[in-house]
Amino acid sequence: MAESKEETWLAGRSETPEEALRAGSELSKIFDSIDSFYVDGAIKLRAVEARSCLGGDDKRTNAFPLSLAVTRNLLIAIDHLHSLRVAADCQLLAPLCPVHSRSGQS
Repeated sequence: MAESKEETWLAGRSETPEEALRAGSELSKIFDSIDSFYVDGAIKLRAVEARSCLGGDDKRTNAFPLSLAVTRNLLIAIDHLHSLRVAADCQLLAPLCPVHSRSGQS
């Protein structure tokens, strides 16, 4: 007996298809916001302006610029969001891929 699309969807999932679409929509907004940091396939952040609060902190912490730590953490966060995007895209495309199925059969 063949399962319906909804029965196949619900197998192993706790959310409804509508909830999954809503969550996907919210994630898309977040993913779109990180695109502005990518230039030619690499993450690019603007330099710290000397008159900014972070620039002032850099002057006060001369030997150890605070902006370097902030920049590094922003780069890591953006990279993690990009990894999440790739994982989410793979999960969404998995049912369409002929070599992978949710049941574990290929």
